[in-house]
Amino acid sequence: MNCNMKKSRRIMALLLVTVMLFTTSIFAAQAATVSDIGGHWANKVISAWIAGGRISGYPDGSFKPDNDITRAEFYALVNKSFKFTETESVSYKDLKETDWCYSVIAKAKKAGYLLENSDGTVAPNAKITREEVAVVVAKVKSLQKDMAAANKFADASKLRAWSKGSVGAVTKAGYMNGYPDGKFEPTKKITRAESVVVLNKALDLIVKIDAIGDQKTRVGDTAKVAVKTTPADATLTVKSSDEKIATAAVKGTDIELKGVATGEATITVTATKDGLSDATATFKLVVENAIVYVSSGSSSTPTPTPTPTPPPANTKPVLRVVEPDGTNDGIITLTVGATFVAPTVTATDDRDSETVINGRIERIGENLVNPSQVGEYLITYKVTDTEGLAADDVIVKVVVNAAPITTKAKGTIQLTTIGVNQIARITVESAAVGVSFRIVGEDKIVAIGQMAQMVATGKTTAEIELLNAAGTVVGRFTIDLTKETFDVAITVVELPARSATGTIQMTTIGVNQVARITVSAADVGVSFRVVGEDKIVTIGQIAQMVATGKTETGIELLNAAGEVVGKFTIDLTKDSFQAAIEEVAAVEKKATGSVLLTTIGVNQVARITVNTADVGTSFREAGKEKVFTFGQTAQIVATGKTKADIELLDAAGAVVGTIEVALTLGDFSVTVK
Repeated sequence: MNCNMKKSRRIMALLLVTVMLFTTSIFAAQAATVSDIGGHWANKVISAWIAGGRISGYPDGSFKPDNDITRAEFYALVNKSFKFTETESVSYKDLKETDWCYSVIAKAKKAGYLLENSDGTVAPNAKITREEVAVVVAKVKSLQKDMAAANKFADASKLRAWSKGSVGAVTKAGYMNGYPDGKFEPTKKITRAESVVVLNKALDLIVKIDAIGDQKTRVGDTAKVAVKTTPADATLTVKSSDEKIATAAVKGTDIELKGVATGEATITVTATKDGLSDATATFKLVVENAIVYVSSGSSSTPTPTPTPTPPPANTKPVLRVVEPDGTNDGIITLTVGATFVAPTVTATDDRDSETVINGRIERIGENLVNPSQVGEYLITYKVTDTEGLAADDVIVKVVVNAAPITTKAKGTIQLTTIGVNQIARITVESAAVGVSFRIVGEDKIVAIGQMAQMVATGKTTAEIELLNAAGTVVGRFTIDLTKETFDVAITVVELPARSATGTIQMTTIGVNQVARITVSAADVGVSFRVVGEDKIVTIGQIAQMVATGKTETGIELLNAAGEVVGKFTIDLTKDSFQAAIEEVAAVEKKATGSVLLTTIGVNQVARITVNTADVGTSFREAGKEKVFTFGQTAQIVATGKTKADIELLDAAGAVVGTIEVALTLGDFSVTVK
């Protein structure tokens, strides 16, 4: 639905939106009559949402699960799902106060997840894409961005810088998934059905089943396996992949497995609960030979005698480690000051009971984790059964990161009266991001340190946008106009996807067709070159290459140091291009220096000098206040220490890198983190 309706259609628009997104009791009661979700892959979730009054179908009795959904419609679902009711004043070029979605956008803005464009628009009528949904969900759920987690997708190179970390975060959390071909399809439009399923997961409206380890039984025997679900009253069903090997049945909160013949079967347990998505768990059941009873000849009472077949060989135990977040990827990430919660570790063994084998688990290094100290800690989990057979070791890495630094802006406010108006003269003296600023709603841009003027009559606050050298908004904050000074936190704004523009001129020189390529503008880099060519030219100049037999070529963008910082591909059959830039990871940065150890009184003292570093202009010992420029010497008490953490700072005094220095005599060359 178009958000910007003419007045004559506004009432109808509001009615239809209400029907679509804010289910009335009439259409909630019609949940069972929705005509087009039977057999749909999201049927159960959609039905639960309709029954619960979270969404509804259309007046004609359809739901249209595979229709695309707009940004504004998705925001409306998010607001209702997470009960976002507070609003914030908004002003965008493509939004009017009379639009049905004005309050929806205002709520999204207040909740902090609104997608805003650099040109001052919010595109409420644009069909929302999968990567945009990932960004919204990551913000709503306050997930930490995870670029590495997104690299598992076959099309990870198509993920743009502003969305990649969010895609990694939401897929790692299980709120979104890729497709069977291994791709995420970031720019694909998301459907109504997919939107409901994503939000259903984000609201945790799903049944969960604790993992069930592989099981064993014998022919003719029945084994009971306990199944733990959340919620506990979920209904269980169970199925065997081969009932000629084993049968399976539900008995309360247990499942009974009966061996029929030797072999292996896969057991699938499904847990359901009204209003929640189903959960499934699978495990392997091995059915072994039965014990054969024969007569002793002297008594009619049968004596159990094992079959001549030797018993199966002992197999090694299996360790299962589940991190506090429910994953088992081997990494626990903490922020300094957080509480370390050890993973849940269990073991299974074919000979030893659960109690016996779990009592033999070793937790090596678990007691050494120090969440108050930045660093990485390795924990090794081991177990050996009573016959001396060891499980494969499981190693968990605990990463303790430094607490994020709050980005600040400082400045002054001077209120004065001109004519009948009260005027605020605002100066942003310093900001951690941006080189200029403007008052939201005003067109005038002034440099940091200069003064902006606004009419403050009847206003108590003003919103400020920070801009980079290219004029793109990179940060925002709000100031109190009743104060004379401000020292506020900056909300950093994600930059839009990077792109490069330029022209191509084809000509013939001798027997060759030659392409003359000009990169007119690029968001990264100050120069460029054709891949495979050595010649570097600055942005705006011409690079020449032999294009005979070629239809495209790769371009590399370089920074002032000559390092490749971006790349893109252009079509040589075109006269001009606007191509998306793929960011290139920075090369490993280094710091060099020296350590001099000496004894002063009863203490061993280390004199540390950082000679050079690829980042920063000064340094200090972590946790200390005194700052030294490169080439100067910092002195620390080294008694009982083998290493020291050094922080590198930029010209504004912000930490931009850290290095670890071994407190041994001599020079060092270490990696900057």
